[in-house]
Amino acid sequence: RRVHGYNHTQYWPRGLGELTNLGMRQHYSLGKWLKSRYESFLGRYYNESRFKAYGPFEGTTARMRDSALAQLSGIWPPGSTWQRFVSNLDWQPIGVHQGSSLVPSVTNFNKCPASHQKMVEKFASDPKLLEFQEKHQNMLKILSSDCGSTVKMDYSFFNVIDTLMCDHFHNLSLPEIMSPANFKASVHIYEYMLNLQLYSFFLRKVQLAPLAESFIEIFRKIKTREPQADFVTIVGHDTNIAAILAGFQAYNGIWPQYASALILETYLHKASGKFVVKILEKNGPPFHYDVAQMRPPMCKGRYGHLCPIDTVIERFQLYTGDLAKICAPKKSEADQSWIIKHYAIVPWIVIILIFILMLGFMSCHYISMPIHKDSCYDKI
Repeated sequence: RRVHGYNHTQYWPRGLGELTNLGMRQHYSLGKWLKSRYESFLGRYYNESRFKAYGPFEGTTARMRDSALAQLSGIWPPGSTWQRFVSNLDWQPIGVHQGSSLVPSVTNFNKCPASHQKMVEKFASDPKLLEFQEKHQNMLKILSSDCGSTVKMDYSFFNVIDTLMCDHFHNLSLPEIMSPANFKASVHIYEYMLNLQLYSFFLRKVQLAPLAESFIEIFRKIKTREPQADFVTIVGHDTNIAAILAGFQAYNGIWPQYASALILETYLHKASGKFVVKILEKNGPPFHYDVAQMRPPMCKGRYGHLCPIDTVIERFQLYTGDLAKICAPKKSEADQSWIIKHYAIVPWIVIILIFILMLGFMSCHYISMPIHKDSCYDKI
């Protein structure tokens, strides 16, 4: 974001809005964390037939690609001397496929006219939101005065606060008007507005539709035991990971931070012969912390809080659709009610969906999905 007076351009060697060195270190550390967690499954050596990385990079900045590459270098350092093409280089190239039919596109919320229109209507009509705007008018005036342009509770606000938050995480000096109290108030507004992007079925669908078909395809192949890569990675945004959690009614209101991960592990329940899915969240650094298990209410049953694979497929089916049609501006559109079906452990296949939030002006995520084929589930 090019906000006059708010950018330390010398700290952005790749260009404003691109991945910084701190961002690359975070992704690399997340990759190492994933390797340590799943090394017994992944193995020591990279094999492209077992591992695939996909990225809908067309029309996006290079930070998405660079974040993926940084994490992959953490997951797959050379496992032996024969994998080193330079003797003292602890790195090997891992390809990220672009333009795959598996991942046709990932949209930014602000590039969808219909979703933007929904937000405008919400801010203009909801009494609680009108009260919230009035309460924070002084903060908006302060930002507008310092930036030299009008800052409202729309994407002009995100442009400014994204910049300030990146400077904050880099331990850079903030503008004088950004006292600790003002910065805290700005972050509060920021988080409030982010969560508003999930308040309705329609807004969640905007974020899930580009990826829903991909997830359905992968889970169906698991269910029918069709061959596919053991570990699949997909690039997305912070809004995508939050929308998936909200779509499963497992979002806890805490927005995904930089270098976060959403993990879906699939298991074969040997007694019933059914596949079930565990949903985990790794919300940002530090990486010595473990993940938190999400507990979708529609999954509670004979498998505890693990989701039957049919429930996962049906849940994603709710959010499928043509993004071009979904995002077409409309005068009005009633929100759809949620459809919830209850279906109701021993691993056979493990899928990891990892969204990496990138340290840039716009946060992005990275998804990974390993599929486990060992008989290491005999314990259950």
